[in-house]
Amino acid sequence: MNSTKNEIIELWDYYTKKAQIKSPYDNEFDETILEYEKEAEKTVVERLNPWLQILEEGIQWLANLNATLDVALKESEGDNYLRVPWALTGAACVQSVAIRRLVLSGLDSPARTILRSLDEHLIVCIVTLANKELRKEFFKPDSPEESRTLWHKELTSRKIESHLNEVEKTIGFDSETQKSFSDFRKQEKAINSLAVHPSYVTSALSAMPICLDENGTHKPGILGCASELSIRTLDYACKAIWYFSRIGFLLLFESYSHQPPLFSLNPKDEMNQVVLIGREILSKLVIKYWEHDSI
Repeated sequence: MNSTKNEIIELWDYYTKKAQIKSPYDNEFDETILEYEKEAEKTVVERLNPWLQILEEGIQWLANLNATLDVALKESEGDNYLRVPWALTGAACVQSVAIRRLVLSGLDSPARTILRSLDEHLIVCIVTLANKELRKEFFKPDSPEESRTLWHKELTSRKIESHLNEVEKTIGFDSETQKSFSDFRKQEKAINSLAVHPSYVTSALSAMPICLDENGTHKPGILGCASELSIRTLDYACKAIWYFSRIGFLLLFESYSHQPPLFSLNPKDEMNQVVLIGREILSKLVIKYWEHDSI
C-alpha cells in the first residue's frame, strides 16, 4: 500500500473516531471502479458491433495518416505547410481513442463531449487544407488570446459551415448532397452539445443511463454502465472520420482548385499504401452499415 493511501486511511480513522462512528471507508474502492469498467467493457464488446470495430479501423487509419505526415515533416525539415494537418489529425486520433475508451468503460456522456471536439477538429482540418491563408493564420497563434481571436474571426460554427459548403461545392457536391450533409451535421452537433452544456435530462441520463444489456431499462451509471446511447456515439464517430477521409484526403494528396497537392503519396512506400488501402476499407464499412444505427 502506498504512502498516500496510508495517509487517507489515517485521516478517515482520525475523523471517524472524533465523530464516534465506525469508519465506512473502502480502501479498495479502486477495485470497485475496475469491476464496473470490466462489466461495461464485456457488454460493449458483445453488443456494440459493428460500430466499435469500425471505429477501431478509423482510429488505425488516422494513426497511419498522421504517421505519414510526421515522416513527411521530418523529411521536409519541418516546413509548416504540413504542420497544421499533422497537428489536427494527431489530435483527432487522440480524441477517437478517448471516445473508444470511455464507451468501453460505460461512460457515454463524456464520450459524446469528446465526440463534438473530434468533429470540430476534423472539419477545421478540412477547411484549413482548402484555404492556404486560413491554414497560415491557424498556425500563427502562440497564446490563448490569439487563438480565441482567430476562432471568433474564422472558425465559429456559422463560418466553418460556410467554408465547408464552399469546399464541398468546389469538389463537385450537388446542392442536394450538400444540404443532406449540412442537415446531418447540425442534427448531430445539437445532440452532442447536450452532453457539453448541463441540463436536467442529459444529467439524469448520465447518472441513470439506458442499460445496453437490459432491454430499455435504466440502471445506475455513476461508476460506469454500458449505455444504449453509445450506439449513436460510435456511429457518428465512425461517420465523422469517414467524411474526413473522403474530403481531407483529396485536399492533402490531390490537386484542389488549381492548387498542387500538399503532399504526393509514393506508390512504392508501404505506409503510403496502407493509408490508401485503409481509406477504401473504412469507406466500404461505413457505407455498408450507414443505416445500422438503431437509435
